[in-house]
Amino acid sequence: MTDPSYRARMGIDQGLPEPLFEPVTTLTNFNFLAIVVGFSDRPGVTPPVYFDSLVFGVNSGSWGPTLRAFYNRASYGNFTIVTVNYPSATGWGVAPGTRYYYTAQGGPYSYGMGLYPNNSQGLCEWVAAAIDPLINFANYDNNGDGWVDGIIMIHAGRGAEVSGDSLDIWSHAWNITPQTRDGVFVSSYCTVPEYWNAPLDNTIGVFCHEFGHVLGLPDFYDYGNDSHGLGFWSLMAYGSWNGNGWGFSPAFLDAWSRVFLGFVTPINVGCNLTPASIPAVQDSARVYRLWTLGAAGSQYYLLEYRNRSYTDTALVTPGITIYHVDDTQTNNNNQWWPGMPPAFHYKVALEQADNAFDLEHFNNPMDTGDPYPGVTGNLAFTDFSFPSARDYIGSATQVSVTGITFPTPGMANANLGVGLSGGTPAMLLLWWPLTGYAFNFENVSFGWQADPYAITYHLQLDDDINFGSPLLNDSTLTNNYYYNYSFLGHSDGPYYWRARGIGCGAGPWSGTQTIFRDTQPPYGCVASSPDTAHSSFFLVTWNAATDPPPSSGMLNYFVFCDSGNGYQYFHMDSTQFSALYTGARDGHKYYFYAISQDNASNVEAWSGLAECSTYVDLAGGPGCDYVAGDINDSGAPNGIDVTYGVTYLKGGSAPKDSCDCPPMAFPFYAAMDVNGTCSVNGIDITFFVAYLKGQQPALLFCASCPPAGMAAPPGPAVMPINNPSIKERGNLRPSN
Repeated sequence: MTDPSYRARMGIDQGLPEPLFEPVTTLTNFNFLAIVVGFSDRPGVTPPVYFDSLVFGVNSGSWGPTLRAFYNRASYGNFTIVTVNYPSATGWGVAPGTRYYYTAQGGPYSYGMGLYPNNSQGLCEWVAAAIDPLINFANYDNNGDGWVDGIIMIHAGRGAEVSGDSLDIWSHAWNITPQTRDGVFVSSYCTVPEYWNAPLDNTIGVFCHEFGHVLGLPDFYDYGNDSHGLGFWSLMAYGSWNGNGWGFSPAFLDAWSRVFLGFVTPINVGCNLTPASIPAVQDSARVYRLWTLGAAGSQYYLLEYRNRSYTDTALVTPGITIYHVDDTQTNNNNQWWPGMPPAFHYKVALEQADNAFDLEHFNNPMDTGDPYPGVTGNLAFTDFSFPSARDYIGSATQVSVTGITFPTPGMANANLGVGLSGGTPAMLLLWWPLTGYAFNFENVSFGWQADPYAITYHLQLDDDINFGSPLLNDSTLTNNYYYNYSFLGHSDGPYYWRARGIGCGAGPWSGTQTIFRDTQPPYGCVASSPDTAHSSFFLVTWNAATDPPPSSGMLNYFVFCDSGNGYQYFHMDSTQFSALYTGARDGHKYYFYAISQDNASNVEAWSGLAECSTYVDLAGGPGCDYVAGDINDSGAPNGIDVTYGVTYLKGGSAPKDSCDCPPMAFPFYAAMDVNGTCSVNGIDITFFVAYLKGQQPALLFCASCPPAGMAAPPGPAVMPINNPSIKERGNLRPSN
């Protein structure tokens, strides 16, 4: 294993692009399988119950804390390793091959990582087949993705990382070609030794390190063995050996690893914090993320406080550790210090307070000058300090860590800067849309009052009032509005929205507003009126409409009337279901229909037909209220009426008076029929002009549709223009 790139090429000990389990708010018990296996020339000798306790136990032992306890503490109680099949239940298996078969036969000094099947992959495949009758592999697919989440394979004998024996396996994590067992795929595993020098002398450090690979973590030491990576400061570097050099007290998971696994959600510093409280990592899931103005991106700093407690008792000194992260890098193989090419550097580098870059120079894996303030008393990390907070190309980041104090052994304080001062926004006042708003269109915009301390705004929209999985969840808005969210494809019903400002901290959420999407129009509203009315007023009624569920509720009812000139708006109401029609004219027929509108502005469709009609009979006999020749309904016939009639015949406005006089079609413009032929055409205009010139003695009217109150003699009837009985009626008014 002298080739530093071999493990990367073979996929050994490599991190995953995503953690094994997606970060969630609360993790629970997770089943893992630990198996003990010996060789034909070296069976296991340690009682398997020993590994029941070392892996799955709660209490510490001679090995240090258990694997379960370590990860439970690192996850702050949210990740607990359990099993269905303890090692003592499955017992020691004995593989058919010798130690040599699974190690050196795969290649000189390959330590179980040589060519298949003479390697740990061949051994793991045998183990999976051998225990298949004893267990149900489906119990170990915790997230239901169809894959066993990992096997911890404990092989008999020593680990080559201590013994140096070419017949021993060097601890590592790897994969086998997927096998289907109990309906799930088996592939991921790690392998660790039975003991270091003698039975029962094992420690927990390597178990924790290799299990970290199973969860998706990469190595943070340098495969080229010419630098120390994160040294003894990280479990995933050399920290698995902390504790008298054997791993009794392995280093805690570094900040990046805990964030990656979802054990910690870092606090992104959006503007300067003075001061920030930084509890020790073993007791608080608090990690700060710092970059220019709080910007997102692949390069940033993570900050935490490491004190000498729990398994970090092996650290040489407590202090604040600052990590320079570049997520575009894949490993810690390329060391960097000022003056080196900026393109090549660690994925996660520790900013060492003494500015000695001992980790990079391969001088030592940890010393008292590494954390802040360290042995050199360095209390400032800025663009102008040594080391500096500049990025790898030397540009200022405006990140600063100053004013470091330690009020108690378990707490550190520091002023954290990202180049922006301010405060925390207050609760926002929402402007639109507010509770009660209903809509039937696709795009909706949102607005709220601006806050002087807000750098960005966070808007959430959901169909769940608890905002469990928001449809819109945008915390990057720089303006106090959001235009045109598309509801295309969304169902009708209530939606909820809220907003908050984000400055130096996140402000409180506003009150939740409830809006309603309704795209279905109401139906079923029908107008009703009496067939005949003997007065100039009568009641028109209509019934309540039905709005299909989910309903936004009814807003208005509209009633339209046709009195001879086409349908015109008559009445609107939101609460009543009747209206009095006034000013009805004798001999006229009035047609009505009603439609409804809901709160989302959906309007009921109209069939195009009248729903009811009322004939007005004031005199109790035939007739219609008009004056022959008074085409414009001014009260007396004259030359202006001739002009009005000609305009009508050329496509202009209809005469003001209309009558319903069967058998003539409705509407019949009786006032224009001045020659008494019961029809209206250009001949009537010629007759009217002749009358005005004194060439006709009188204007006539249609005998089948006489003016109200006049007899209907046979044939054309004469209507004197100065008949007092007509002028004194007083109800010569336009149709409504």
